Amino acid sequence: MRMRVSANDAVALIRRIPHAGCQKAARRNWVEGGEAGVTAQSICWLFCWAKTGMGSEAAARQAQQAFDTIFDGSYHWFDSKVPHEWARRARYARGDIEDDLGRYLEP
Repeated sequence: MRMRVSANDAVALIRRIPHAGCQKAARRNWVEGGEAGVTAQSICWLFCWAKTGMGSEAAARQAQQAFDTIFDGSYHWFDSKVPHEWARRARYARGDIEDDLGRYLEP
């Protein structure tokens, strides 16, 4: 999985998610790096926002749109491959989880 947009464009898309908690969390959880352009934890973090919106349908919908625009794999494709419970734990994991995420995303 890779980013299809620049780092600045990705941040701009995330800033459109209408939830103060998301905006606060983005500053510490959206981290450039990794094979995708951001860490695997960052991918999982955005996926979790897209999945639940922390109770806000508008936030979930906007996060799904951001996910679809930012990455070369859609939110629905990622959701069909990566268990939400695993992503919830992985989004705050310390260390490299690229290989773990990669195993879920293999064809």
